[in-house]
Formats: sequence, C-alpha cells, structure tokens
Amino acid sequence: MSRPDRSIAEPAQCPEDARVSPAPVRPRAWAPVGRRRASSAVVAARTPADVGTGGTPALPGRAIPGLPRAAGLSRTVRSMRAVLPFLLYLALSFLLFEPAWEDPTRRNIGYSGDPQQFMWFLSWTAFALGHHHNPLFSTYLDYPRGVNLMWNAALLWPGAIVAPVTAWLGPVFAYNLLVTLALPLSGWCAYLAIRRWTSRIAAAVGGLLYAFSPLMIAQALIHAPVVLALTPPLVLLLLTDLLAQRRWPVVASGAALGVTAAAQVLTWGELLATTAVMAALGLALAVALWRPWRHIAASIGPVLRGVGAAATVFLLIAAVPLYTQFRGPQRIEGLLHREQGDPFAADLLNVVVPTGVQLLTSPLSAEVSAHFRAILAEENAYMGVPLLVLLTCMAARWWPRLLVRWAALLGAIGLVLSLGDHLEVAGHTTPIPLSWLLIARLPLLRYAMPNRLTMFVFLAAGLLLAFFVDRLRAQTPGRRLAGAVVVALALLPLVPRVPYPANTTPTPPFFSGAGVRRVPVDSVALVAPFSALVDRTYSAPMLWQGVAGLRFRMPEGYAFVPGPSGDAGMRPWPSATQETMLRIQQGRDAPRLTAALRGRIARDLHDWKVGAVIVGPMDHQGEMLRLFRRLLRREPDRVGGVYVWWGIERTLDTDAAHYIYDGAIGRARAQL
Repeated sequence: MSRPDRSIAEPAQCPEDARVSPAPVRPRAWAPVGRRRASSAVVAARTPADVGTGGTPALPGRAIPGLPRAAGLSRTVRSMRAVLPFLLYLALSFLLFEPAWEDPTRRNIGYSGDPQQFMWFLSWTAFALGHHHNPLFSTYLDYPRGVNLMWNAALLWPGAIVAPVTAWLGPVFAYNLLVTLALPLSGWCAYLAIRRWTSRIAAAVGGLLYAFSPLMIAQALIHAPVVLALTPPLVLLLLTDLLAQRRWPVVASGAALGVTAAAQVLTWGELLATTAVMAALGLALAVALWRPWRHIAASIGPVLRGVGAAATVFLLIAAVPLYTQFRGPQRIEGLLHREQGDPFAADLLNVVVPTGVQLLTSPLSAEVSAHFRAILAEENAYMGVPLLVLLTCMAARWWPRLLVRWAALLGAIGLVLSLGDHLEVAGHTTPIPLSWLLIARLPLLRYAMPNRLTMFVFLAAGLLLAFFVDRLRAQTPGRRLAGAVVVALALLPLVPRVPYPANTTPTPPFFSGAGVRRVPVDSVALVAPFSALVDRTYSAPMLWQGVAGLRFRMPEGYAFVPGPSGDAGMRPWPSATQETMLRIQQGRDAPRLTAALRGRIARDLHDWKVGAVIVGPMDHQGEMLRLFRRLLRREPDRVGGVYVWWGIERTLDTDAAHYIYDGAIGRARAQL
C-alpha cells in the first residue's frame, strides 16, 4: 500500500505560470509545503530554477521570485488577472441587489429595522470624525446615558472608509454600497486564500461559493456586519503564510494579521472571537494531521517574530477601543440578548431544507422551514443534498490528501458547533447536548450566535470544491465537462431568490430641509415613534436623525445598552414616557393621562432636557398626537411632513415642578 501524500499543496497544472516542484531543501516553516521529499539524485540534478531565492523551496502555484515567467506576463497583467474574480463577484452582487439600486438614496437592500440602525452607525462615524467626537461612545442616542458603540456592531472601521460617501450621498446610499461590496470583497479574500493551493479558476469557484452562500444571502437582508466576512479567509491566508509557506516576510504577515484583527474589532467583535476559536481548532487539527515535530523547533523564532508583530499592531489600533468596551461607560456585564432568550442555533434540518432566500423551494420545504426557531436572516445552514453528496464523495476519494482531510474535518467541526448547545430539529430543542456547551463558556463566546459559524463551514466547503475543480484539469475533456456539470448541479440549489427584497423607509422632508434647522444644534428632541426594540423594531427615527446630520440628540435608540438588571436590551431604561409611547405604537389602549402620569412624563422630558417633540409618519399617529396635545396643552406646527412642538421647556418646567412638589408633599404626609 502506498504511503499517503503528506503535502498541503498540489502543483497546479498551469503552463502559463511555469509551475515547478519544490526542492527538498531545509524548510523555513514547520509545515511541509510541497510533495514528498525527493531523492538526493534528483536534488543534484535540479537547476537553480527549482529553488526559490535565498535557498527557500519553490512553492506550488507560483513562479520563482527573481526569475522570468514562462509566459512573460508583466506584473500589471498578473495583477489584473488576480482582480478578475472580484470583478465577477461585484457584477453578480449588483445584479442581485438591483432592486435597491434603482433608487439607492431612498431604497435599502433587504428589510427595515436593523438596516436603519446600521445607517445610523454610518452617519455617526462620519459625523464623529468630522466634528472631532469620540466615535466609540455617543450620547446622540439614549441621551443622557449614551451608548457604548463597542458593544454594538457599529461598523466603525467600514464607516470611516465610506464616510465621504455618507456625507455626500447620505446613509442609505452608503449602506447599499457597503452591502453590495461586502459579498464580492469577502469572496475575493476567500479566492486569495484558496489560491495558495489551487489554480485560479478553481479558487474562483471556491470564492464564489463563500461569497454567495446561503448564509451571506440571508444575512444581507438585515445584517451588514455579518456579510463583511473578510476576516476568516484573511486569517487563513495570513496564518498559512506565517506558519507554512513564508512567501512574505514574517513581520509583514504578522503585521497584516494584527491589522485584520483590529479592523474586525472595530467592525463586529463577535466574528473575531469565533474566528479565533476556529483558527485554534484548525491549528490543532493541522498539528495532529501533519505531525511536524522536527520542524517546530526551527520555526519557533520566525513564528514568534510574526506573532509579536501581530500583537503589537493589534494593540496599537485596538487597545483604546477594547478598553472602552470593557471598562468604559455603558459597558455590558450581563446577558446580551435578554429579550430574545437563547442565541439562535442552526436547525439540523436546515442543512438540507431550503428557506425563503433560495430560488428552488417547494411547499413542503416552506412548511418545514417555517418551524425553525431562528428568523429568516439567521437560517444560515442550508447546503443542499447535491453539494453535501459531492463534498462527501470527493473527501472519501481524496482522503489520503491531508489538505482534503483537514478541510473536511474542520468544516464538520464548524457545522456541529453551529448547531448550538442542544440539538434542534424542526424547531424543537432536544435534550441532546452538543459541543457548543463547552465553547460558550469561553470569554466573550457566551454572546455569540452559534448559527453564524456556518460561515466557516462554507469557507471549508469552498476549499474542498476548489480542490475538486482543480483535479478536473488533469482529466480528459469529456470528464472535465462531466465534472463541470456536477459542480453546477451542486451549486444550483443555492441560487438566491430574485428579485432580492428592497425596502423604502419614508423620510419626511422636514429632516433634510429648512425645517430641521429650527432645532438648535446639539439640543434634545423626542421623536415618535419611540425608537426601541419591542415586539417589532422601531428604528426609523434613527435614520431620520442621520439624514438630518445628527443635528439633535434623542433620549431613545435601538442599540444595546445595559438595563437595570445588568443585562442588555435594545431599548433605554424604563420610563413613563417610553412605556406610554410604546403602548400607542403597538396599538394597545393608551393609558389615561392622569395628573400623576402627566407629572411623570413631564419629569422624564425635563430630565432629558427635551426642547422639541416631533411626531413623524407612524402607525396610530392620531393617538400619539392626541397624547402630546393633552400633555403639552397646545397644537403642534405641521411642517415638512411631521408635527412639531417647539420650545416646550416652560411647559415641562411647570409640570415637572408640580410633580416634584406634589411628590414631596405626599412623602411628607406618609412619614407623618
């Protein structure tokens, strides 16, 4: 029986790249990079073209540094070829999100709710940078307590990049641009990582699966930070280079790894935590499979230099944000999703049952998926029977290849972790415990959504699929055609439903015209509907505030803030004003405006320093107007599609003073 191939790479058969086999000189990394060690006779017969500069073994899939390529391609042409997959993914992304791009300044990709929150985050970052505010903390929501933005997926890093676009064309356009670019950028990073082991075409297929996986299509409905999934493939690429292939200086690879991690902290910290877990598991699995004991000692020095560079760069960028998150004001020390309950986990049937974001569904699959506990955007585990069969068969066929074995096992581990702490089947939580119970005990992982670990499953699946496509290149034309058909059929069930949803949140002209300029800069305005998360998401006022250039602050907000119990919720601390407004917004009977309730609301508005009350378009608008007419004892101005009560300080001072006086008299009488 032949000895299994212990390499992590296969020389791809691309004549234009002048690919050569590596020379068996002393490796500079602990993981082997080429085929099995050749005999000494073969080594002696090799030419200098078989060895990289500085005695480094030539790596499969790349030309030797310092030596001309066989095809004589210029660096510009090679760079253009490397960018071609990104351009392909970008074109597909624009086609997918075309409904929103018909009117990109007013219609957003996906649904309402969370997207308006992320639009506010983009507006805040541009505003904070332009007005020299601290971008990590804001009192423009939930005034006067404020919001610790590090506990929210505040898109600070991407927001800084698109800040000029936000200031020029508005938060809706900036949000659409960010989501549209997120998928192709994520896929391109996956392409670059997979390209280390396969040909360009094969890597492009793997990147395509990652970029337009069911997870990305579903999460794009409401969660821009999740689809900005650049970090997992970049970490794979940089760790591969640092630990195994060494095509770049170790300090450069380490510094790039530090920048990647810090950028993820400033985008969405949960993904960095789960990436760290999967990277640790992947590294342990690699050591167990390759057993590179004799190379570890020789590689400790370079690896430590790379890790040191990564830690230094990471701390330089992320130290202050992390301090703000864990030691700053409005930090969260309890549960993060107290209203939601247990974090969403992947349903076992979701692996083979499509959801509403796929094009190919049936009444039966719709009935089954309707029982999944997660919302549509979090139903991320669908792979489809054809793709599962293909990956299983190819893993069995090439199991001796350690790269295949590593990717298959890591993908299986990620899939099991995504199922959560107890197995869920058709929406029913079984008593069967799973491995997430252990992972959730790690620091910060208790806040993570296990269903989102399918992101790593699709990255591993992309690597396996690329390996299969690469193997087809050595087959006869007939077999290559048959293999291409098999790949197409495996990917067909994953095709997203079109047209993709697009949402229009009406923004009254008041917030973009002259009307809002009557509101004093940095004053406080109470805007109805009250922005919070209850039975539904009320985030339109946050978009209106962003369109107004954050001219005013609000004592409300749809963002994670610590509640009285220490757990986090996406609504401010309880108050009479909040509860009364939410009852009206939900269509419940408005409470009777007694003298006591009037005094409590007046006290709230007085403590919040509210200078104006604005009632915008909303359900049950008549009831909300009736409440404030009775509370403020006068009619509002109708301007720019909203109703505004200006200069309410005197009314509030009088009512609040009466309330405080009456309360003091009542307490005195009770003591007597």
